[in-house]
Amino acid sequence: MGLIDGIHRDGKHPEGKDRSLTIKIMYVGPVGAGRRTSLRAIGELWKQPVQCEARSWGPVSFVESAVLLRGPTGLDIGLRVECPWRVPQLPKEFAACFAEVDGLIFVADSQLRSLEANQRALNDLNSGFERVGRSLGRIPHAFQWNKCEMPDAILPQDLGRRLNRHGAPSASSTALLNLNVTELLLEHSGQIIERLGMTLPPEKYSVERLRKAVGRKRWPLNE
Repeated sequence: MGLIDGIHRDGKHPEGKDRSLTIKIMYVGPVGAGRRTSLRAIGELWKQPVQCEARSWGPVSFVESAVLLRGPTGLDIGLRVECPWRVPQLPKEFAACFAEVDGLIFVADSQLRSLEANQRALNDLNSGFERVGRSLGRIPHAFQWNKCEMPDAILPQDLGRRLNRHGAPSASSTALLNLNVTELLLEHSGQIIERLGMTLPPEKYSVERLRKAVGRKRWPLNE
């Protein structure tokens, strides 16, 4: 799919002066659920501006970390988080949108009134992948149950039963306060890093190492 699958195919690290990898994770979900608010929260933590660039199928907002993890042999891992303004439905555009993405985070609105919008957005996503011969179940993804502080918020376990068909990682969040936004993103990033398998030393790039570093909020995380 993206960078990680490419490394698995050839079994090689990228060559070059800085020997770096960039993992790309995309926020998806219904309009108004808090995707861009989550992106801004990540940008504030990283002290990086939210930028925007035009693609053939529409604009994309994104934030990049200079280095997420620093490796022992000069191999650094960076993270780019994207949020498309819309998910295209035409097969060619849909394929282009997700061509280089390594993981997805579906941001759902926990409010009862948004239940149908969540389901519709997820159905559209599944249909899009089916049209290009892919399956969401085979792509690393997670669910962020946003706006959990609202009085009419649905319980996360009920949202999971309705939306999380593949048992993906999930967490309740309040994006306005960056509550569980960073933690879920880094947890998901760590699981993607572990997909590198034998190509990277697990003692340097493990999920547990990410978890321990999240609370310190230090970048790079293993300094």
